[in-house]
Amino acid sequence: MTYLFGGDQPVTTTKPLDFGITEVLAYRCTGCAICVQSCPNDVIRMKGGKASIRYPEDCAACFLCVEDCPREAISIGLRPV
Repeated sequence: MTYLFGGDQPVTTTKPLDFGITEVLAYRCTGCAICVQSCPNDVIRMKGGKASIRYPEDCAACFLCVEDCPREAISIGLRPV
């Protein structure tokens, strides 16, 4: 049984879950590309002047992009595999 963040309630789902990048909020992204430079796995790329998720399955959930983004435009969390 999987427990999220040490809680006492099990995480149940019909699909397998993984922890990693889930979204880039385009309305917050200024196109500075800091997240692209900070990602060690080349998950984030620039597309149309905004950051976009290229290979979400390669995200190691290291949180470097989240920590470096000055606009808090990136979310990491549970996602379907």
